[in-house]
Amino acid sequence: KVGMSGDIEVRFDTLYRNAKTKMITIHNVNNRCNLCPVIITGEPEAVRFAWAVGIGNSTGSGFGGVI
Repeated sequence: KVGMSGDIEVRFDTLYRNAKTKMITIHNVNNRCNLCPVIITGEPEAVRFAWAVGIGNSTGSGFGGVI
């Protein structure tokens, strides 16, 4: 949607043993969230973009944050 072209792969770190899910409600909508590390690989510009704006849905509501 932002007009970027570049390959990127985002995946959960399946070796991380303390992954959790949590239910969060925003405006009476329940959202199941994952709390775990992700691995981001790809073209540097695409990776920087993922770090800057987040990954997935509802990033404007604080979901998909990458730290």
